[in-house]
Amino acid sequence: MAKRERGSGCLIPPRPNVTQFWTAQCYDQNGRLIRRSTKVRGDLKLDADPKLIESWSNVTAAREFLKKLIKDTDAGFIAVGSDPSQMHYADLRKLYMNDYIEQEKKSLMRNAETDDAYVSGMKWLDKFFGYEKEGDAGAKASSITVQRIDAFKARRKAEGAANGTINRALAALRRMFSLAQEKGRLHVVPSIKMLPEPKQPRQGFLEVEDYEKLYDALGVEVKNKATGKTSHPYAYIQPLLQMGFYTGMRLDEIVTLTWGSVDIAENVIRLAPGTTKNDEARIIPMIDGLSEMFETLRRANPKAGKNDRVFLGDGGHHIGSFIKAWRNACIKAAIKTKKNGQEIVSHFDESGKYQGFLFHDLRRSAIRNLIRAGVNQTVAKKISGHKTDAVFERYNITSTEDLQDAAAKMTGYLKERRASAKPAQTS
Repeated sequence: MAKRERGSGCLIPPRPNVTQFWTAQCYDQNGRLIRRSTKVRGDLKLDADPKLIESWSNVTAAREFLKKLIKDTDAGFIAVGSDPSQMHYADLRKLYMNDYIEQEKKSLMRNAETDDAYVSGMKWLDKFFGYEKEGDAGAKASSITVQRIDAFKARRKAEGAANGTINRALAALRRMFSLAQEKGRLHVVPSIKMLPEPKQPRQGFLEVEDYEKLYDALGVEVKNKATGKTSHPYAYIQPLLQMGFYTGMRLDEIVTLTWGSVDIAENVIRLAPGTTKNDEARIIPMIDGLSEMFETLRRANPKAGKNDRVFLGDGGHHIGSFIKAWRNACIKAAIKTKKNGQEIVSHFDESGKYQGFLFHDLRRSAIRNLIRAGVNQTVAKKISGHKTDAVFERYNITSTEDLQDAAAKMTGYLKERRASAKPAQTS
């Protein structure tokens, strides 16, 4: 198709039984047809020829619409496949997910059954903006205004979501619009303001005796009422707990661990570059029975290759989310944690929101135990994968027992000094 002359376009009068509005059309700079309803109503004049433009009312308003359409098209604001007025939440979502996959971001997860990619927290955006399944368009991008985003915040807060949880969803939405703007799909994006978050970081950690309780709670026997058979459906989480508590590895590092990274002979786990959060390699020693655990898992899956995952879910599938089982086990074992400086026992509050120990708190527990065991901080950082002292210290939590132990050591030291000083004074 020959390139149209700049500023050209045409109007199509209303068509009886089809549309009551004028239609404007022109071609973009690639020669592709752009056609839009003007939303300007046209009425046929008495005894006039419907094929003639002059036979219809409101032709002036329709021409103004066409003039603006041509101007926006010439400026590059409108093109086939990239018209802001035709963008929907599904388009924004696709840009975001494609970027996650291309960048190979560590927080990208896969559904254990369908292998579909997803990002934690996305389901709340999907639900609010009308994206229930593949193929849904969802809300128009132009309708996702500051007011509608504020409505999303209000609904999530009413549902009991913490500000930090809401902010992760808002950050995803902000990134969607940013990508659309970078690629020229949108020229104006809404301002997305984050909610305030508590400045005090989480301080929960797991004592050894509580670790044993939680381990047992995850191994609970469940009886099928219909068949009468018993099983241990959450036992697959026990090795994950063991790894988290003793090594401080992140959950995604654990669930994606492959047999090629496990060296039972050398008693170490070797995380290759690109498999960790900061993309740096780590060597982690097998602590307190981990080698025996790996040997048990190997016997249960003797044909696994070096690229196969070590930890598998119930039924031999890749492990997906086990958050419900984890929360129920923490509540059953009455696991304590700290929130905003206050010690609490894991529970669901009146609104049904979980308040309690998290899997990520195991990372804090492992670091604390390494330091209390006398491991050099530099070595402990190598094991945990922390790059800076500031972040490491946030995980190195001091408990009341630590303070009491320090006081006892100080008291003993001063007594020794006093005892050694008295003979010197009397001589």
